[in-house]
Amino acid sequence: MIKMYNKAVLLLLIFSVVTMGCSKGKETAPKAEESGSKEPINLTLYLGQPGIFDFESTGVTEAIKKKFPHITLDIILRGKNKDYKDLIATGVLPDIIYDSASFTVSNSFR
Repeated sequence: MIKMYNKAVLLLLIFSVVTMGCSKGKETAPKAEESGSKEPINLTLYLGQPGIFDFESTGVTEAIKKKFPHITLDIILRGKNKDYKDLIATGVLPDIIYDSASFTVSNSFR
């Protein structure tokens, strides 16, 4: 009888923990005043594989500008005088790099 009671209590405990995790409590998003000032941010994105994904024609830059109007995205495409060594030599260090490992390794041995 005690084993059955222990199992019932354990089952009730597990059920209550699971249902507490699934509660429908409201989570409030931070208001614009609370999130701090919206200083202009300029992010540099280096695309090491140009042509594989065009941010302009797919509307990604427009969507970013719509959702985050204070962020400006500067896109640098790999090309002539736009390789890693050229960027480092000119002092341009991208914030985001979109490249694959195979392109990175093959470019380092040129």
